[in-house]
Amino acid sequence: MSDETRTATLSLHGGDDVEPLGLVIAYHRDERFEGSARMVQAGENLILGRNCTSFVPGAWNDSRVSRRHVAVARLGSELTLRDLDSRNGTFVDSHRIARGPLKPGQVLSVGRVVMVATRFPIKAPRRIQSEMVGVSTALMSALELVDRVAQREIPVLILGESGVGKELIAKQVHERSKRAGRFVPVNCAGVPDSLLQDELFGHVRGAFSGAETARRGLVDEARRGTLFLDEIGDASLSLQGSMLRLLQDREVRAIGSDRTTTVDVRFVAATNAKLADAVREGSFREDLYARLNRIVVRIPPLRERREDIMPLARHFAREFAGRRLRFDFALGQAMVLHDWPGNARALQGIVERLVIEQEGEETLTAPTWLAEELAMHARKGDTPIPEATPQARREVDGEELRALLKRHGGKVTAVASELGIGRNTLYRWLRKYSIDLDDYREPES
Repeated sequence: MSDETRTATLSLHGGDDVEPLGLVIAYHRDERFEGSARMVQAGENLILGRNCTSFVPGAWNDSRVSRRHVAVARLGSELTLRDLDSRNGTFVDSHRIARGPLKPGQVLSVGRVVMVATRFPIKAPRRIQSEMVGVSTALMSALELVDRVAQREIPVLILGESGVGKELIAKQVHERSKRAGRFVPVNCAGVPDSLLQDELFGHVRGAFSGAETARRGLVDEARRGTLFLDEIGDASLSLQGSMLRLLQDREVRAIGSDRTTTVDVRFVAATNAKLADAVREGSFREDLYARLNRIVVRIPPLRERREDIMPLARHFAREFAGRRLRFDFALGQAMVLHDWPGNARALQGIVERLVIEQEGEETLTAPTWLAEELAMHARKGDTPIPEATPQARREVDGEELRALLKRHGGKVTAVASELGIGRNTLYRWLRKYSIDLDDYREPES
């Protein structure tokens, strides 16, 4: 049998004694290849390169990829890499390596294909239609759970860092529940307790100074619908007591009233806090936590599902520009490598800035400010992302440059974008190799 073993069906089932591990394409110049996954079987030696036929044939047609570029092997409980004397090198987390381990979560770059090593679930989740954009099994698993529990009356608790899209998940719970009422969000953080009580439960006329008319509360507005308690972990102990009574009795009493009314409301709560720790510290009621902690949907941060970064970035660019835009290799690789502490919200801000600054361009490129911007928002211990890795800045030889010019009809912008360099650098290389652009441009009709 050759080094490149026969294709393994992506069943996501590993052996009984080893964890399923493999690769997911996180960035590709052709976005159709993004999200393609390949599990590496125990004892397998997978050869990636232009001759590769067992992992997305066609994805490796890149002038920077050697015919036999790198071997990915499964030894016991880990993946290992061995560069096969490739011309342009193999990079793990932007560092060139000859051989070594590849751990789950690390980023592997081969030519202009960027992959993420990942743990596969024992059972592949089904694809779920959602406003949440992504291809990762972690996201699909969360959406699959939402689909299963949406039409049950049990409360749902959504956990995740700021910016991961907890409100979008809450809306999906509401939409799939098919409840007739509204989706009503309530932010439990940063609002004085007295005001929040009034917001939630309303008041009768004359309940306090200035209460000249009665006011319905948000709980009442959510009748037959869903009440979304955002950042429930930041609610005061007093508000927590009111919420506990509401969940237990399904009754609401407006401020200043001596009458309670029953409400039909579905409860969905979300927080970025560790509620179990808050209970131990005494800042969150244990009885309320027990009520909420029935169905828990966890949304992992982007750094734990890097294969979702580029689908999200392309989505934001398309929304903001009103058309489909491409991302060059240096930019795509930098985005996949970054940890995104602000998650999708931070990614959206960066993409919108890129679209504004490069208005009219069909391909977004990595500007000089990107490395500084990403480093400024990096977590403690993050590796700053360079404007482009050494792989993207290495100089091509005259033969490869002529081949690229021929393929792109002598278009300088297209060639520079594919190489991840500026136009001035490309012109310098043209002078070095005495290449005349007119030899590759199509004659005018």
